[in-house]
Amino acid sequence: MLNRTRLLVATSALALGFAPFAPAVAAPPAGFAGTVSGEYGNVDMGGADASSWGANGEAAFGLGPTFGGQINGGYHNLSGDGGDADIFDVGGSLFWASDMARAGGTIAYKSIDLGGGFDVNATGYGAFGEFYLSNFFTIGAHGGGWSGEALGFDSDGFYVGGRLTGYVMPNLAISGTLDFLGDDVGGDATTWGVDAEYQFSPTMPISIYGGYRNTSFDGGGDLDAFFIGVKFYAGSAPMELVGNHRNGALGWLGDPLRGLQF
Repeated sequence: MLNRTRLLVATSALALGFAPFAPAVAAPPAGFAGTVSGEYGNVDMGGADASSWGANGEAAFGLGPTFGGQINGGYHNLSGDGGDADIFDVGGSLFWASDMARAGGTIAYKSIDLGGGFDVNATGYGAFGEFYLSNFFTIGAHGGGWSGEALGFDSDGFYVGGRLTGYVMPNLAISGTLDFLGDDVGGDATTWGVDAEYQFSPTMPISIYGGYRNTSFDGGGDLDAFFIGVKFYAGSAPMELVGNHRNGALGWLGDPLRGLQF
């Protein structure tokens, strides 16, 4: 499906003109913890530029002393001079947390509506985990399978990815991410990126974030994206950014279809 997905996205893009320092521990949310974010990005594919804007939301719930669950969703619009594309996401996860790690399983659905009857959809399902190397570093990974459809053609494949986050300060995180999406017909895509996030204070749980990601498609073609956004952390007790990352919603961990991110 990735070959067809790449062709459709490329065609669309051309048509568009295209508290104190938290210790290195984790726990399920105590009751509820969530995030709401909005972002803007610029996407370039083969010299065709488009603008991307959208919003995401996550709601995580404590289900017991060491277990939690999450639901999440989002909407993005990719637009340029010639038209637009609508991208919808919805998913859910169950996870276990100890003092030094989190692990669980997730399922997510993504739909890309390019208009005029051209659409792509995929369902991803798999497992994830992260480990806290110290107060200053978190390493995470996810992987699994996916199945989807493009223009009436079915396909499936697998995904795998890794993320390393360093906390320069308790309220400043810098991350590097690598994701690979494989297709049973050989239409693979590799996405790598860097991003940073800064939270203003434990009692003002609002952060700004931004970064760059590149997606390289098997057989040729690259997609470059720069993005910037604002995020609000809700429900949890006042804490630094490192605490919100480790004791709240899952973020990247609960997003198995990063290889279809635009």
